[in-house]
Parts: sequence; structure tokens; C-alpha cells
Amino acid sequence: MSGENVVPRVILGCQPFIGESYQGPERNRVYAERFRDFRNVADVLERAVVRYRVSALAAVPASVSSLAVSFMKAVKVVERRTSVFLSLTPCLSIPLRVKGKPVDDYRRWLTYYEHEKHTDQTGLLEKYLTDPILLTRPNWRENFMETVEHSSPYTSEELNTLTVDYGKIDVALESLKENRILFTEPGSETDFLAATGKVEELW
Repeated sequence: MSGENVVPRVILGCQPFIGESYQGPERNRVYAERFRDFRNVADVLERAVVRYRVSALAAVPASVSSLAVSFMKAVKVVERRTSVFLSLTPCLSIPLRVKGKPVDDYRRWLTYYEHEKHTDQTGLLEKYLTDPILLTRPNWRENFMETVEHSSPYTSEELNTLTVDYGKIDVALESLKENRILFTEPGSETDFLAATGKVEELW
């Protein structure tokens, strides 16, 4: 249960519709081109609803990208076509700032890396460099190695200035206000808050 809503056994993912194939940049471009047109998204979603009785979808706020806008538009089209109200489980990125500037993703990962080195040094760097999810980031290996060699993890002094940009969260939530929300999933930034003892920033 989620509040008064029953969570279905199957929630259809949204990543291909927003251009992420997890199969490399070329496949991402193919997906992005195909699903730029909301009608193509709607055709796939309608088939899932009618044939497989899908009633819940993963999502990202329309404020994230033009492909997210296309996806959210397709959701409304399918609801009208099928008379099925679709529940969404949006993933909300947590916009973090340190000293007033957005947290650098690579320094964030370097901070994780330095934390883990205290307990697990065996093959740790290779583990980061070959992580299948991290490898979906363009030039992940090169960029992370550059960060390891020439940058530093966030310090305690810097982390004392860490804040959440709630204005951006409000914009994201505003783009979802006309949809039925089953539950929201906080982004991977929550790992950073937990690792640095700053979870209270979410309250």
C-alpha cells in the first residue's frame, strides 16, 4: 500500500522514453529520436495498458527535458484513449549545492570512493570504472580518472555549507500536479546525503 493506493505488481519503466537505453550513446540517440514524438510514446504506452493491463509508470518531471515533456504528454493522451487513469512513480532529483554552487557529480562520486577506501581497497577503483550504471555517463572512465588524479573529495568544511535547492524541487513538483502520483522516488543524491551525514537536509 502507498497511502490509500494499492501499488501494482508491475510498474512500467520510463528510461527508454527519455533517451536512456543503458546500451551506449548510439542506442540512446535512436531512442531519443524515436520518442521525441509523443505519438510514438503514446502508441507503446497504449499497447502496454490495453494488452498487459499496465496501470502504473515510472516517470521523471516534465521539467527535466524535452523528452520528459513528450512522455508526460503521451501519458495524458493514453488516459484519454483508454479511459484508464495511470499512476506515476516519479524519480525526483535532489538539487544539492555546496557554497552556493551545484554539487559536482564527479567530486560526489570521488567522495564515495574515498569513504569506501577505508574499508575496501581491493579492486575498488576498477569497481567504479566498470560499474554498468556509471558507464552510461558519457566518458565516465576518463572523467572519473581525471577527478581521482587531479581533484579531491568534498571536505567537512565544504559539506557544512551543503543545502538543498527546494525551488527546483517545487518546479519539478509543479510539472506533476495534474497527474496521479502513487509515490515519489528520491534521486541518487540521497546516497550522498547519507554518506556525509546530511540526511536532515531533506526534512
